[in-house]
Amino acid sequence: MLTLEWVMEQLERTRTGTQTMQAARDFALLCICRDELEKMQQPRETEPPKKNTPLRGVDEIEEAITQFVARTPEERQRVQDAKVITNIIRQKA
Repeated sequence: MLTLEWVMEQLERTRTGTQTMQAARDFALLCICRDELEKMQQPRETEPPKKNTPLRGVDEIEEAITQFVARTPEERQRVQDAKVITNIIRQKA
């Protein structure tokens, strides 16, 4: 079973580790996992969440993307793809 504490430790390790596309993907997935675990620990809201609220996880993913240094055309394409995906996520929220 995943715990919030473990996910937070892994986030910190990934954040301060080597800058690779795999690390960026791991960081993004850990952010999503952290957010879901936090939701599970909170009491359920009576009204649905409002649209267009800031997404903390998406902000952190975008920050990780901006810090990544792409060295090959494939890495540059992956960075561009990641930016497109985060924009889609932000629009759907």
